Amino acid sequence: MFDVGATELLVVAVLAVMLYGGDLPDVARKAGTTVKRLRGVADDLKRQVTLPPEMQTGIRDVRAELRKLPQDLDLRKEITAEPESKKPAQEPDAPAEPPPGDKPAPPSAGKPPADPRVE
Repeated sequence: MFDVGATELLVVAVLAVMLYGGDLPDVARKAGTTVKRLRGVADDLKRQVTLPPEMQTGIRDVRAELRKLPQDLDLRKEITAEPESKKPAQEPDAPAEPPPGDKPAPPSAGKPPADPRVE
């Protein structure tokens, strides 16, 4: 990954001795502890993110079943379609306007409507 050779390691070792001198064993110990903790955190994160094998097998089975379905199948139409039992009953086509005899005559513009009780 890093492609580190012997020369690069030697340069890093010389720099570490120059910078830390007698404290180098303590620094190396702390660096090792830190690396170990980071690896533990990374492993824990991997365990949390990946599914257990039995769930992965279930997902593979579902994917295999989905691949068997026709490619042009649009499930959205089936999901959003209203079932026949819930659709309102269709009434026969009624005419747009009732026949003229059924319609009440409009009142005259200036006259109040006649009282049907008084004759």
